[in-house]
Amino acid sequence: MHRPRVKVLTKQELEEGQDELEIVIVRDMWLTGFDAPVMNTMYVDKPMKGHSLMQAIARVNRTFRDKEGGLIVDYIGIATNLREAVRQYTAEDQDKAGIDTSPFATVALEKHDVVKNILAPVKWSSDPKQERDKRIATLQQLVQHVLGDADRKQRFIIQCRNLLAVFQIAGARDEVRPITNDVNLFAAVYGQVVKTERTDTDGEDRDEALDTALKQLVNDAISADGVIDVFGDLGLPNPELGVLSPEFLEKMKKGDKTNLQFEMMKKILNDKLKTLRNTNIVESRRFSEMLDASILALQNRAISTAQAIQQLVELAEEMNARSARGDELGLAPDEIAFYDAITQNGSAVLEMGDETLRRLTHELVEIVKKNTKLDWTKKETVRASMRAAVKRLLKRYKYPPDRQESAVSLVVEQAELFAQGASRGSGS
Repeated sequence: MHRPRVKVLTKQELEEGQDELEIVIVRDMWLTGFDAPVMNTMYVDKPMKGHSLMQAIARVNRTFRDKEGGLIVDYIGIATNLREAVRQYTAEDQDKAGIDTSPFATVALEKHDVVKNILAPVKWSSDPKQERDKRIATLQQLVQHVLGDADRKQRFIIQCRNLLAVFQIAGARDEVRPITNDVNLFAAVYGQVVKTERTDTDGEDRDEALDTALKQLVNDAISADGVIDVFGDLGLPNPELGVLSPEFLEKMKKGDKTNLQFEMMKKILNDKLKTLRNTNIVESRRFSEMLDASILALQNRAISTAQAIQQLVELAEEMNARSARGDELGLAPDEIAFYDAITQNGSAVLEMGDETLRRLTHELVEIVKKNTKLDWTKKETVRASMRAAVKRLLKRYKYPPDRQESAVSLVVEQAELFAQGASRGSGS
């Protein structure tokens, strides 16, 4: 029985037809991201439309040796979408069933020069044959440089994103091929820099074509000896494994990759705060203000990057200390957030005493738990009942002594946050 041959080809080998490979199964990137004149038949079973469809079918229409044209075998009915896509192009482009990529090539070369200028102060090489240690060092230096200035960082993100987008379209052109290694390196830097932005950009739509281009370029930049992760190669532990441990924070104090360390600390603290915002209103607001103050001071150059890192480390240490208060206060983890809310009122702390406040905390949690229903997020009557129960309890304890309505509102807000979390945990 004849078995199909399986082989991993380089992009260059495939595009130049240097192999006898007969079938390539493509899920995504090769449909629009390369130019292989040798290909003569495409079997389509993926819905496509617009420029993506035009680029995909154009993969087979190149002449090559004795090949004069190509064949598209349509399994899912793309004819309607194809007719619509073809109408978007000029008569000349319709004859080619493709697009004129020369303007994209011009833009790619221009954007390449812009990105090179942004990175100019750093000596770098994009030669993929360099030793791994040298490539890691180059990547670290470039990321460090980009992160060293907020304006530079934003310019790099914008210009590199534009470069990757047009390179996806024009990367196979002869005039663009010489910058391929540079673009691969820029894509790797871009990927590391964007890591620091993810917390701030949750929920934003990302361009699908750019995503594909970036994945392909970063994939091309990965060598056979593994992925280069500029943060991982700092020798720091995995951020998912308790990175705010004393050992981790000590390394952050002593490291010399200051811009990288600051961005890493900022991302980790933002992730921690995202979780805290779902459980503790008082602490999340306080720590958010402290983090924002450090970031703003660094942006305004009121402090150095090293000083900013020190502030973030101290913030992380305080977060650790605050999270361990339960044993000292005799409070369960669920109760800490309520205790923080009721002790924000100064008159309550001075006049009611800690024992009374802890007892009030216990009863608050019990009342909220009793009034939390599975339909919490759907019925206002359920929420109103819980708010009324909390207010009755506070009134019975004569909280707060100074009758500040804002103190009551804060406790009610914390109760609603707790109830919402409990409702989600119950499967609503």
